[in-house]
Amino acid sequence: MSTPVAPDLEFIRSLKAFGGENLKSCYQCATCSVVCPISTDDRPFPRPEMIHAQWGMKEKLVSDPLVWVCHNCRDCSSYCPRGAKPGELLSAVRDYTITHFAWPRPFARLFNDAKYLPLLFAIPAVILLVALGIEGHLHIPEGEIVYSKLFSIHILEYLYIPVSFFGFIAGLMGMRRYWTGISAHRAGESPRRTMAEAAVLTGKEILSHTQFRKCSVEGKRYYGHLPMLYGFLGAFATTTLVTLYYYLFDRLTPLPLYDPVKILGNVSAVLLLYGCARLVARRFEKGPEERNNLPSSYFDWLFLGLLTAVAVTGTLTELTRLSGAAGIAYPTYFIHLCLIFMLLGYMPYSKFAHLFYRTAAMVHEKMYAAEEVAVVLPGPPEEPPEEVEEEEEEEEAAAPAAAGGPAATSPLGGGGSPLGGGSKIGGGAPPSMFGGSKIGGGAPPSSPLGGGSKIGGGPPPSSPLGGGGGIGGTPPPPPGGGSKIGGSPPPPAGGSKIGGSPPPPAGGSTIGGSPPPPAPGGSKIGGTPPPPMFGGVPGGAKPPAPPAPPAEEEAKDE
Repeated sequence: MSTPVAPDLEFIRSLKAFGGENLKSCYQCATCSVVCPISTDDRPFPRPEMIHAQWGMKEKLVSDPLVWVCHNCRDCSSYCPRGAKPGELLSAVRDYTITHFAWPRPFARLFNDAKYLPLLFAIPAVILLVALGIEGHLHIPEGEIVYSKLFSIHILEYLYIPVSFFGFIAGLMGMRRYWTGISAHRAGESPRRTMAEAAVLTGKEILSHTQFRKCSVEGKRYYGHLPMLYGFLGAFATTTLVTLYYYLFDRLTPLPLYDPVKILGNVSAVLLLYGCARLVARRFEKGPEERNNLPSSYFDWLFLGLLTAVAVTGTLTELTRLSGAAGIAYPTYFIHLCLIFMLLGYMPYSKFAHLFYRTAAMVHEKMYAAEEVAVVLPGPPEEPPEEVEEEEEEEEAAAPAAAGGPAATSPLGGGGSPLGGGSKIGGGAPPSMFGGSKIGGGAPPSSPLGGGSKIGGGPPPSSPLGGGGGIGGTPPPPPGGGSKIGGSPPPPAGGSKIGGSPPPPAGGSTIGGSPPPPAPGGSKIGGTPPPPMFGGVPGGAKPPAPPAPPAEEEAKDE
């Protein structure tokens, strides 16, 4: 049954503006789904998402939970043969999703364009200036630097508790809309876990950052994102404890440097600074081509830049207070308060909202997944296997022969090759073609058309048309020749003789200069090179017939 598609062209343009400008380069090779660790047989990812983006199928993408389960490891972008950058497109979809489900939605559009940034900063600045005017503190206080002289704790509570409450409630409203959308994908299914169980698993995963640690292309992001998370949580805890100090113990700021709450705040500031610095540096430590694959939209930079500015100005407020530079300390503190207002009040509309959407997607997937959803990111592409040295191959092939196992056979003679053996000086199965010789090592190959020779080793090969010769080994088989120095006389046919008669027409080897055999196989140590294929002499000339053995020698052999 065909499904009508109504492309949303405005949605496509929005994705390009958020950083997915290469989405049309995808030609559906499915490489991204092959390398993606969260892709399964029944739910390939992100190949369908690339199709939905190209066709402008907005409703399918914004309610797709896998878009947020993805941790942007960027392996798909690194392996993509077309440079379509699926990872960057998914980042663009996430950014658009925040705007799509935001509440109220019109206000979210202010965060998609840099021209509204001065307005976003002006809103808290004006509110704080009005508060200073009401308090009569539109000047730099004299004496010891105490920031409560500029803004009392009550003024800050009256301002920032409602702002934080608004940001949190608006974020929950957006997350509720998103949850309704992604639940449609599981209509009719029964969850395998309760929401509480899934939430516990999700919390452990977030706090441990196990998925970031398994990244290959973006593995270093773990060392920036984790300290940034704990730095932010520590700073939030410090603010809460300072409030409790005031109401429970009537203790005012500034606190001494040795106070536990002060120590927690300073450690949190260091973690936050370090994490933000690592994430910012990550975008510039790569080559130009790799850096081009990193998210670079204004929306993506806004949150990271805002959080970095909060960490920097917060650190400067303490350093300038300790140094006694009141002319710098109070203005820096004012800017710091403006940035905190933006961070908390604008949370549902910036990338900070991933706190809500990614958490919801991960909980949802863990509720319905048969097994725990774990984003196990692949490692970097492996280097191609090195070519195995010929000596190593031959030694491995010779191992069974050295242990007494059967030698390889070939229908055309010698060695482990279907076309014959070859020669090897020093052990192992001969890999080349049509016979050959082996000096020292395991058992030589056998061949119905003639094998090689073996000087110093196991039993020689057997062949109906002529075998090899063994020097210092066991007697050759009766059907086909071979010679033995220091043992019993050779059989009437085949073989070779050291210091005696020339070899027979088939099989055997010649040591000392006699012509090669006409049949395939055999080798020659110290004489002419072995025949190229199926016996004979190079160039097509027939080999000279061997002279008849002297009568005396023949009688002696008999």
